[in-house]
Amino acid sequence: MPIAMSLMDAVQSPELDDLLRVVLIVCDSKDLLAEFVSPIFSEEVENTDSAQTLFRGNSLASKLIAVGFQLFGMDFLLAAVKPEIERLLELAATAAA
Repeated sequence: MPIAMSLMDAVQSPELDDLLRVVLIVCDSKDLLAEFVSPIFSEEVENTDSAQTLFRGNSLASKLIAVGFQLFGMDFLLAAVKPEIERLLELAATAAA
């Protein structure tokens, strides 16, 4: 993880999203995602001035959240919401018949 953190310190903002995407995919494939993101989120919490500004702005943690949702958010939504939507559609079809 220290290598990934050093890379992120050296990369400029426009390329940071691409680097984060790669690092998140690699960490996820190695089951190291929590180990990677936890220190970043902890640092964000420790260094914030106010709860209202937590995970906002242009911080590494906020970029990590945005990229993470882009990568993993759709799968989560499908797993969480799709069964319920299908059930509701079945109920509507049964009621209409």
